[in-house]
Amino acid sequence: MRGISERLPVIPTVDDACLRHATYYLNVLGACDSLYMRGGEEIRTGLRTFDIEWQNISAAQAWATANAKENEAAAKLCSAFAFQGWYCLEVRLQPRTRIDWLQAALVAAGSIGDKRMEGWHLNGLGLAYAHLGEAAKSIQLYLRALALHRELHDRQAEGAVLGSLGSAYLVLGHSRRAIECYEQALSISREVGDRRGESVDLGNMGLAHGNLGDLARAIGCYEQAIAIAREIGDRRGESSMLGNLGVAYSDLGEPDRVGLYAREQLAICREIGHRRGEAEALRNQGRAFAALGEHRRAVECYMQSLEIEREIGHRRGEGLTLCSLGSARGDIADFEGAIESYEQGLAICREIGDPRWEATILDSASLALDRIGNSTRALEYAVASSNVRKAIADGSTD
Repeated sequence: MRGISERLPVIPTVDDACLRHATYYLNVLGACDSLYMRGGEEIRTGLRTFDIEWQNISAAQAWATANAKENEAAAKLCSAFAFQGWYCLEVRLQPRTRIDWLQAALVAAGSIGDKRMEGWHLNGLGLAYAHLGEAAKSIQLYLRALALHRELHDRQAEGAVLGSLGSAYLVLGHSRRAIECYEQALSISREVGDRRGESVDLGNMGLAHGNLGDLARAIGCYEQAIAIAREIGDRRGESSMLGNLGVAYSDLGEPDRVGLYAREQLAICREIGHRRGEAEALRNQGRAFAALGEHRRAVECYMQSLEIEREIGHRRGEGLTLCSLGSARGDIADFEGAIESYEQGLAICREIGDPRWEATILDSASLALDRIGNSTRALEYAVASSNVRKAIADGSTD
């Protein structure tokens, strides 16, 4: 009997099979991200593979999360899933789902004592909450991540978090503080040879200089960022910088250039399936049509953008689009519709704590209310806008 038993095959347990399945699809996810990182045509290949394998990837991550407490191998996988597919997941997952993955990964990394991954997961959570418009919460997460990466002397990770921190400060109106973060991040990106990070840092600096009214400097930053993005084949980064460049030329009163950059941005975003970028490009296209006096076409673009922003749960983008939609509706004398859009946008701006846009919407809503003869509410909104701007001037821009 003993000789027979020795010849029997070893039958793997369910957990063994699930562990192998999860490990395999973690590697698939990593391969998708590697393709994305190569840029150019490989971006579409990586995302296409991700889409085909999504059900298996999702099931594998779910198993790793469910078993992370009792199984160290599962905990390592759970942590790795949120990191291995960083770029594909950011493009494809809605913020709330991304948060679920990252929170599970953060707990798993803590359970196995992996401080480096804890730092990356904290940064990822900060970015996800930033997409929901929760800048103050993002800052808390970024500061925790920054402390960990500095403790570990991980310069590249430190630079990435500093860039994220700067963006959170920028949303809250702290433009000069944001520039300080971006300058540190840019210095580190150049020190470690991170060209993608360098491009992102330059683009972010452009936004901050634009907020301070230095459009020439902003455009210079965007043009450098676009050149690097094209050099390394970063289509998503290129599309984002094209959008920012269009906004700068909009502020300079050059709608034709705005429209050109918006069309290029939209084409790239649709090519790679980047829905948040598509919504932004449509908003920029609407801005160009509005500047050219084609207000009904502007409304159409803003409505398409709004539909996408709501679909993906991007609250800040939804608020920005509602503000633009209100302006376009006012331009076609739909003042009731304009006020409705402004009030919806105002609620979102107050919810997420974006004072600059809050003041802008209050001013616009005040004008629309005045046009329909509601002078009392128009005055209330004008006073509220003045108070917000005073609060910004009293210290939130430095």
